[in-house]
Amino acid sequence: MKIGYKNLKILAVLYAFVPIIIFYAGWLNIISAVIFIALSAAAIFFFIKNASHRDGKYKSITLTKTQIIVIAAISLIWCFMAGQGGFVHQSYDHLARNTIFKNIISQKWPVTYENENTMMCYYIAHWMFPAIFGKLALFISGSTRAAYIVGNVALLFWSSFGCFIVLLLVAMITNTGKKTMFFIAIFMFIFFSGLDIVGVLLTKKVNTITKDLHLEWWCKLRMQYSSNMTCLYWVFNQCIVPWIITLCIINETKLKNLALLAILSFPYGPFPFLGIVIICVCKAVHALCKAIKSKNLGMFFIDTFSLQNILGFLAVAPVYMLYYTANAIVASTGAAANAGKSGAKTGFRIYDKYAEAFKNKNVSEIIYYAKWYAVFMILEIGLYAAVVLRRVKPNIVLIGTLISLLIIPVFQVGSGTDFCMRVSIPGLVYLCVNFIRVVIAEMPEWGEYGSFKNCMRHKKLLATALIIFIIGAVTPATEIKRELLGTVNTPYSEIMKHFDDEGPIKGNNFTAKNYKNSKFYKYFCKKAVE
Repeated sequence: MKIGYKNLKILAVLYAFVPIIIFYAGWLNIISAVIFIALSAAAIFFFIKNASHRDGKYKSITLTKTQIIVIAAISLIWCFMAGQGGFVHQSYDHLARNTIFKNIISQKWPVTYENENTMMCYYIAHWMFPAIFGKLALFISGSTRAAYIVGNVALLFWSSFGCFIVLLLVAMITNTGKKTMFFIAIFMFIFFSGLDIVGVLLTKKVNTITKDLHLEWWCKLRMQYSSNMTCLYWVFNQCIVPWIITLCIINETKLKNLALLAILSFPYGPFPFLGIVIICVCKAVHALCKAIKSKNLGMFFIDTFSLQNILGFLAVAPVYMLYYTANAIVASTGAAANAGKSGAKTGFRIYDKYAEAFKNKNVSEIIYYAKWYAVFMILEIGLYAAVVLRRVKPNIVLIGTLISLLIIPVFQVGSGTDFCMRVSIPGLVYLCVNFIRVVIAEMPEWGEYGSFKNCMRHKKLLATALIIFIIGAVTPATEIKRELLGTVNTPYSEIMKHFDDEGPIKGNNFTAKNYKNSKFYKYFCKKAVE
C-alpha cells in the first residue's frame, strides 16, 4: 500500500483543524463563530485544492497492511503507557490536565467559574474533539463518571491517531530507500533523547536514578530539553500536533503551505509554535536566497502569500492571540509592565541567573554558568549535531535550527523554564529526524559485511551514533519504568480515582481572571451569562 505525502499532509491538517473549529463553535459568539469557521473552511478548501505530491521532498512510502497495523498498534500502546485515557499511573502533570478535560466535558462552553470570576484559558485544543464524546455520554447517561471514562477512551484513541500520523511521517521522511529500516526509524524517534544519564552522573544526582525520578532536571542551571517520550508523558497537548506540523514543514519544498501549517500549531501551545516559526523563517530565508539567485522573486512572493496561507492565518491568529492574552499570567505581566512594577519580571527576558550574574559582574558565577551551559549543550544537542554534520551538508535551515537550540535556553518567560522546554520541541524533532536519516543511511543491508562486528569496524560513524543514541535512550526508558512501577505498585482503585467528579481548575496558568474585561470576551466570546 503506497501512502502519499499529499494525502498524509491533508490528514494532518484536518487533524489539527477539527478541534479548532469545535472550539469556535463552542466558545465564540454566533457572528464570530460563523466568520472564523468560514475562514477555516476556506483555508482547508484552498489547501486541499492546491495540494500536490510535488510539495514534499519525500513523496511517499510503501507499506503492507500488516506494517500499517503494527505502526497503529505501536501508537496505541505508546499513548496508553504514557497515561492517555488514565487507565495506568500518570505523571504528575496529568493532575491538572485531567481536571481541565473533565471541566470541558461536564461544564457549559465556554467554561467559566463564576464564583472565582475566572474563565478557562489554556492550550485546550487537543481535548476538544474527545470532549464531544464525553459530552454525548453525559447527555445520554447523566453520569459524569461515565462521561469522563468515555471521554478518556476517546482521548486515548485521538492521541494515538495523532501519534500514528507522526510515526508515518517519520517513516516517510527518514526513508533512505532501505525498506526494512522504517521500524528502526520509528523506534529511534520514540526513544530519542539527550544524554541526561551522563549529566546525572556528572552532577552526582544518583538518587535521581535510584528513585526513578525525572532524569532531565540534572543541569544545575535548571534547563531542560525534553525527550520525545517525556513530551508525550507530560505535555501531550503541546507536543502531538506540533510534532505533526514540524514533520510536515521539514518535508515541504515550497512556501505555499508554510504559514498555514505553522499557525495550526498555535492553538496547541504558543511556545512550540515559536519553535516552528523559527524553522519556517529559516526555510523562507533559504527559499528567498534561491529565488534571488535564480531571479524568480515573483514566484517566491506568490508562494508566500498563497490563499491558504493568508486564510489560515486569518482563521486562527486573531482568536487565539486574544484568547491567550486573557490568561491570568499574561494579563498580570502586561499590567505590571505598564505600571512599572517588579512583577513585570515574569515577561520575556534573559534568563534570571545569567542576567543577575552579568549585572553584578560576578566573574566566578559567569564562569560557572558558562561551564554548565556548555556541558548541557554538548549532552543535549552537541553530540547528535556532530554526527549529523559529518554526513549532512550544512544549509540555512540546519544551521539556523542548531543556532536556535543554542540560544533558546538563554531566554525565559514566566517564573519557570517552560520557554526552554517547549520552544525547543520543533528544533529537537528536526535534529532527531536528521540524526535518524544518517543512522539509517549508514546501516548496511543484511550480510553486507558478513557480521555485525565487521560492520562496526567499517562503520565507525554508525557505531558512534548508536552509542550516543543508546546512552540517550536511558531517559525515555526511565520514564517508562517510573510509570510502569507506579501502575504495578499503586492500588488500581487509586489510579481510577481521577474519574471521580471534582471542582474547577485552579492556578493562573489555566485561567483568565476578571475575564469579562478581556478583549477576547468582549469581541469574540460567547457570553457566559446572557
